[in-house]
Amino acid sequence: SSIYPAMAVSGSNIHIAWLEYDGDNLYYTVQYRSSSNRGATFGTQQQLSSVDRNVGATSIAADSSNRIVVAWNEYDPVAGDNPAFKARASSNGGTSFGAENTLSTSEDYTVAFATVAADGNGGFFASWRRTTGDGFQPYRIVISDSSNGGSTWSTPEEVDNDVGVDFRASPWVTADGDDVAVVW
Repeated sequence: SSIYPAMAVSGSNIHIAWLEYDGDNLYYTVQYRSSSNRGATFGTQQQLSSVDRNVGATSIAADSSNRIVVAWNEYDPVAGDNPAFKARASSNGGTSFGAENTLSTSEDYTVAFATVAADGNGGFFASWRRTTGDGFQPYRIVISDSSNGGSTWSTPEEVDNDVGVDFRASPWVTADGDDVAVVW
């Protein structure tokens, strides 16, 4: 079964990512397909996440130069590892993708609500909610950026500075050139 579709459109290019259940491995994985003719036909389906970890959410962004970033939250419920925020980038319109990048840190106890945006200048921004330490509140909203099409990412920075508020959820990031906004 397929759940949580995400889409990015740039010109006549349509990029779609979603979660698909892998019954052989009992996990959800991130899948990707694209169209270069406004959706008349789509290319081959590609699996972007590994098969040994479960995926909980996905987001996708594309720019006019055929750069794409697909991001997701993943975890291994069997091993009990901390969740991670991962991303893979393509510089050729989704024909191929680079290796997985882990944007979250080893201090992250929980990771949720993946969101990415393209700035139109070859850069991308990613935002998510996390907790650190023992996993209890406060939830914090963080952002990370890539100035090279998603190949490498900055250390996450907290963007919410009101430590008196314990609950935050569902961040959304958008970018246009040098202007970036995150809401939650």
